Amino acid sequence: MRRWAQPHREDPETGLKPKKTGPKRSRRAIPASLEQRIIRFKEKYPAWGARRIKHQFNLPCSWRTVHRILKKHGLLIRIKAKPQPAGKRFQRQHVDSTWQGDTFQFRIRGVGKVYVTGFTDDCSRYRVKSKVYLHKDAASAVNALQWALRAGRIPCEIYLDNGKQFVSKAFKDAASAVNALQWALRAG
Repeated sequence: MRRWAQPHREDPETGLKPKKTGPKRSRRAIPASLEQRIIRFKEKYPAWGARRIKHQFNLPCSWRTVHRILKKHGLLIRIKAKPQPAGKRFQRQHVDSTWQGDTFQFRIRGVGKVYVTGFTDDCSRYRVKSKVYLHKDAASAVNALQWALRAGRIPCEIYLDNGKQFVSKAFKDAASAVNALQWALRAG
């Protein structure tokens, strides 16, 4: 009762209204100079996002704080993707009439580069088989093709890029061993 009596005596109209008991300054508030720096960086590099701005300039706040500041000032914009040329798309009418084969690489920490070789049906866009290898060579490509053919599906043709694993004699021999398979190499 005492804690309400004193404020009521001093100001009868607003003395009983609840008062904030927390700190005068928010924990999340950042210095105005840092906020202006973030805004200048975004204006200079409009395509960069909050994470890149934070890490590129080693700012003493989290990337979420940078994002919040950009949002507060209306600086979050979407950069439109460049229009892609309307090229010929190799899409067939029937399943297993054409497969597309490709190999791509990525890094795994502690392992290094790994290569994924796989085959995709052109009509259904179904990934027939993908296998991961430590080397990008003909033996890996042959192995991936053998695994893809084990499902019982046999394509009429395979479109491949001119990667060294696909143009090798070992891969051509393995592909021609399948009776119905006529395959074409296409520069990618």
